[in-house]
Amino acid sequence: MKEYFGGLAHIGVLTNDLEKSIAFYEKLGGTVTDRAVLPTPEGEKQLVMVAVLGVTVELIHPPVPVELKEGTVSHFAVWVKDIDAAAAAIKAQGIDTFATPAKNVSSLFGGMANWFFTGPNGERIELMEKC
Repeated sequence: MKEYFGGLAHIGVLTNDLEKSIAFYEKLGGTVTDRAVLPTPEGEKQLVMVAVLGVTVELIHPPVPVELKEGTVSHFAVWVKDIDAAAAAIKAQGIDTFATPAKNVSSLFGGMANWFFTGPNGERIELMEKC
């Protein structure tokens, strides 16, 4: 299955104060590389990508405040070359915990496809392909 994966794409971190979080990561030498707004039934979810310390952190500001406690990492994402082939290979291993029946394709961050599934402990894993 290694042939389908290209490494860590980003780590998603929930925040109730987007500007405070951006400032924190900028103090660590980070740079905002992209921003997007995702419409949801509750309102607009703001997403900010920050390159910091050799990784990309996706700051996720939901439209409704959430309880933040230990473990506010929302998910981790991995780059894939072909999201359909990668998902098929995962499903062929008997893993069928995908959150939706099909991948999501959007214009976020210059065009992307993504597909979430969960691990045995409820951890969310995002497959991500640039379009």
